[in-house]
Amino acid sequence: MHKLFFLNRTLQLLISLKISIVQAPSAAKSVVSQATKSLKSETLPLEDMKIVTKPINMKKCTLKKFGLNLRPTCMYQTHEKEEITRICIDQNCCVEDKFGCEKCCNDVHENHNIISLEEFSRNMENKYKEYVEKAKDYQNQCLFIEQPPFIIKIYKELNKLKEHIYQQIEETKKQIINEYREVVKMDAAQLKEEVRKQNYMIDLISDILNKNVFDLTNSEIETSASIYSQAKISSIDLQIKQIQYKYSKLEKQFNFSYNSFKQNIMFDIKQSFKEFALPVLKEKDIIQEVNNKAERIKMIISEYDKDIKDKMKMCKILREYIKQPELLKVNTNKEFENFPYFTYFEVSCNHNSNPKANTVPIFQCCNQAYKCIKCHNSFSNHQATISKQKSKRYCIKCFEIFDVNYKEDSPVICQECVEIPV
Repeated sequence: MHKLFFLNRTLQLLISLKISIVQAPSAAKSVVSQATKSLKSETLPLEDMKIVTKPINMKKCTLKKFGLNLRPTCMYQTHEKEEITRICIDQNCCVEDKFGCEKCCNDVHENHNIISLEEFSRNMENKYKEYVEKAKDYQNQCLFIEQPPFIIKIYKELNKLKEHIYQQIEETKKQIINEYREVVKMDAAQLKEEVRKQNYMIDLISDILNKNVFDLTNSEIETSASIYSQAKISSIDLQIKQIQYKYSKLEKQFNFSYNSFKQNIMFDIKQSFKEFALPVLKEKDIIQEVNNKAERIKMIISEYDKDIKDKMKMCKILREYIKQPELLKVNTNKEFENFPYFTYFEVSCNHNSNPKANTVPIFQCCNQAYKCIKCHNSFSNHQATISKQKSKRYCIKCFEIFDVNYKEDSPVICQECVEIPV
């Protein structure tokens, strides 16, 4: 009972405090002093009170007064001191006070981006975590710029390239030595034989010099005479000159090959080093180049379309030209079938006095068309009746029927079907 009384008393004091703060500051001070005195007089022992921990987001959305978490109220007079539960996060909002109640959302922040304080606090924590992750990512990217992995990879590739070039140079050295040995291999046996003879001669002369002159044999005297007469020395001198000539020739050949190889290698290396440069890409140049290529592609496509249309038009003309005789034949057959009179066109007529006539008469006695009167009398079971003045004619080309002021035995030419010579 004592606890319930204390809670009721506290709520009454808080309500009076809330009303007095809004109405008058001086009255608020007295109410505060009274509330503090009553709280001191009616305070319970600390061990009897139970402290309840609220969620973190709720703490962030309340004001702490007198050890209590209170919801702030709206200060607008027409809003009846409703709790401030909303916040405007619209970046284009010009209102100074971003916090508000439900009515503020409709009156002051109409059509703005309004969210609850709890949602704002919760989302801010998420945004903070996201920002921290992005900041760490940015720092890692900065480290990548200072020590980029691709540069390290390029260093490794250059070291591999250096080792590869070194191996190629070693192979070239071996190739040069082997090629030199192949060249001197042909003269190697002869040179060894000459060296053996010279060593034998040196030993022989050494023995001659150690003997008494009167103890020399005839062969030793001949050898001494050849040495004394410079014959052997001249022969060795000639051999030395031959070897020097061969050596000089080989030296020139190998030096020429090496210098050519060196120049080519150095030129390729210098050219490669010159070409290794970062391309300077200008956005305007790239856009202009892309636009130019697009225009060229459009022109090519339009030319192809025009060419295709011209070819299709030509194909259509050729198709019509090819079909024209067939259509003419079909139309001729249709008109011939629709002709109301029986004709004998396929029968050859030898009676016609004027073969240029392109019409045949239609006899009134039977309404049949014959090429002449004799043909009528030959194929018909009666004799032809000749009209006195007018008669009908049928054109065998245009299939037209028309009246003429001539009798049936008079030849008539259809002027519309006469071919005019050019």
